[in-house]
Amino acid sequence: MSCRGKDSVGEDVVKPYTPTTLDSDVGYFELVIKMYPQGRMSHHFRELQEGDYLAVKGPKGRFKYQPNQVKAFGMLAGGTGITPMFQVARAIMENSKDKTNVSLIYANVTFEDILLKEELDNLAKSFPGRFKVYYVLNQVLTPVKLSVCFLVSLSCSFRTIIFTFIHLTANEA
Repeated sequence: MSCRGKDSVGEDVVKPYTPTTLDSDVGYFELVIKMYPQGRMSHHFRELQEGDYLAVKGPKGRFKYQPNQVKAFGMLAGGTGITPMFQVARAIMENSKDKTNVSLIYANVTFEDILLKEELDNLAKSFPGRFKVYYVLNQVLTPVKLSVCFLVSLSCSFRTIIFTFIHLTANEA
């Protein structure tokens, strides 16, 4: 869907967002908004007060997922690109008839940049063996109490994606 607002100089700004709610969440939707200090749409969201209206349009496109179509579903996301992956993973996990396994590799610059971490960890805890999340960081600014990976290289071809990781544990970080 698209949200429309005004930037700091009053010009219209339109930006696409992916709701993290499901089609079954009737009557409301939730968005993850990453606020940037100089972001044009961030300015609009900072100015909103409870009870204000937000101009939205959409949804755009339609992703057609069929439960149990595949045994395992691999996902790769970076930064705010987590929102469509979270929505699909949540739909798969919360469908009691769907037995699809999901593995998500989620890359960010720092640990502090990870969005929806609590929600992703809750999915992994609620669906052990069916949902796994792997956090990949470019840099570690503060010690973390989990295993993280640094992405060293990525090779892409039409049929395969190969990742080379250096795995760090909390003791090595």
